[in-house]
Amino acid sequence: MVDAVFHKMEAAHAKRDPTDEARLDAEFHMAIIEASHNVVMVHMMRSMFQMLREGVFYNRQVMFRQRTTRAALLDQHRAINAALQARDPAGARAAVEAHLSFVERALSDEKKLEHHEEVARLRLEQQTGR
Repeated sequence: MVDAVFHKMEAAHAKRDPTDEARLDAEFHMAIIEASHNVVMVHMMRSMFQMLREGVFYNRQVMFRQRTTRAALLDQHRAINAALQARDPAGARAAVEAHLSFVERALSDEKKLEHHEEVARLRLEQQTGR
């Protein structure tokens, strides 16, 4: 299932369909959770799947504003999928941690950028007397 969703992600990437890519990104993560057979985690994530989808869509929009390439995200998912298909838990864990760190950094950078833009806007307003 995980591999099948990943191949759909590659096809969506080739079509440059960001909505489809975001939907499949969420499905990829859900497929991994389902493959874990962790009943508690599966139940929890199924109940929160819509929130996961919305979060993935939002995060992708933020990262794309930063010129984060779609290819980088696909490569990260490829690394996760390759490790899972190879039944390499250490490799899968490392790939997931790298992916989550990448997303966390991108979102943190966006927050900093928004803060700096707000400070600049306030300074401009103060200087122009608006």
